[in-house]
Amino acid sequence: MFEQAGVYYVRMAVPAGRYVLRGTGGFSARVFVVGNCFLPIHQDVELHAGQVVYLGRATGTIRERRDGEFRAGPVIPLVDQAVMGFSGGTFDVLLEDRYEQDMKVFREKFPVLKSVQVSREAFSPFDRAKALAWWKKQ
Repeated sequence: MFEQAGVYYVRMAVPAGRYVLRGTGGFSARVFVVGNCFLPIHQDVELHAGQVVYLGRATGTIRERRDGEFRAGPVIPLVDQAVMGFSGGTFDVLLEDRYEQDMKVFREKFPVLKSVQVSREAFSPFDRAKALAWWKKQ
C-alpha cells in the first residue's frame, strides 16, 4: 500500500479462489484524539491463478448518520469517536472503475506491471442494504 495525495493504493498477493472483500479499516488522529472507522465494500471476488486483477476504487465520504444507518465506526471510546464523527456518522460509498487513471499510478510505482497484463474486474455498485444487514449482525 502507498498513499498519494490522500488516496491509498493497495496491492496484495492472494491464492486463487473466491473471496468477499468486506471493506477497509481506517483511523484519524488529531492531537490527543484517535478514532477508527470501517469503510464497507462488500464485494464478491473470484481470482484465478497467475492473474493480476484491478478491482476498482472505493471512496467514502462521511456524513451525519440518519434513521438507523450503519455507523462509520464504533461508539467506544465515546469522546474520540464522537469528535472524529465516526460514531454519529456513516459513509456514502462510491465504488468506481478508474482503471486508466489508477493503473498509470500503479505502473509508475511498480514498474514490473508495465510488462504484465492486468485484468479489469471492476466492483459492482455499492449495495447499502447489504452493508446495513452485515453491520446489524456485528
